[in-house]
Amino acid sequence: CPDLKGLNIQWLIWSAFQIVLNGIGITRFASGEFVEALTEFEDSLALWQDLEDSSGVTGALNIIGTTYFALNELDNALDAFEEALELNMALIVE
Repeated sequence: CPDLKGLNIQWLIWSAFQIVLNGIGITRFASGEFVEALTEFEDSLALWQDLEDSSGVTGALNIIGTTYFALNELDNALDAFEEALELNMALIVE
C-alpha cells in the first residue's frame, strides 16, 4: 500500500477526474463530435484552474484551441493558443 502522507488527496482526485474528462473529450473529438468534445475539454480546464496547475491549464488550452480550429472558429482557437503561450512563457520565467 503506497504511503499517502504529504500528498494532496484533493489534487489527486481532481487530477484523475480531469484525465477521464480528457479521455471522453478525445474520443468525441476523434468521432467528429467537436462541440461535445469542447465541453469536456472546458470542464477539464476548469479543474486545472481550480488546482492552480499552470501546466495543466496550458495543456487544456492547447486542446481547446485545436478543437476550435476543427470547428473553424479561428478567432477562438487563436485566443486559446495565445493564452496557452502566455502561460508557457510565464512558466519559463519562473
